[in-house]
Amino acid sequence: MNPNPPTLTLTISKPFSKNAMEAFRARNRWGGKQFTRAYKAWRDAMGWEIRQQMRLSGASEIRGAYDIALELPSSWRGDQQNICDPLFDLLQRAGVIRDDKGTASGVPMQAVDRPDVLIRLWDLGGPEFPLPRFRLHHPRARRPDASRISRARRAGVLV
Repeated sequence: MNPNPPTLTLTISKPFSKNAMEAFRARNRWGGKQFTRAYKAWRDAMGWEIRQQMRLSGASEIRGAYDIALELPSSWRGDQQNICDPLFDLLQRAGVIRDDKGTASGVPMQAVDRPDVLIRLWDLGGPEFPLPRFRLHHPRARRPDASRISRARRAGVLV
């Protein structure tokens, strides 16, 4: 753990397990993950909590490498990866970190007698990570119907 004071300290009211994140490992029609309603509701509620805390502290997005330390409720009974994946996705989506692969070391976690999750982040500086690229959906080309054919002929284009 970093001995310096953290750049940003956040709390969220409850953690979420990766096991309850996806619905039966189902995929939507574009091949992406299909998240459960419970995960989406948690992500939206905790995202607002984090944004309010960032606004109050005056902190900005961590764009490069960082260290992170987590303090979880002692009642949490889950695997480390089960808590880290939804948490890093939440931090990236809320604009706290630019890339969830930017942690410089492992993620130290402590089970503490507290009702919420404490997240401490240290900005290590260094080069900025590029903005994440999102895959855009390109719809399949449809067969031309009569109206498309007539519009194309009026424009002088072969269909």
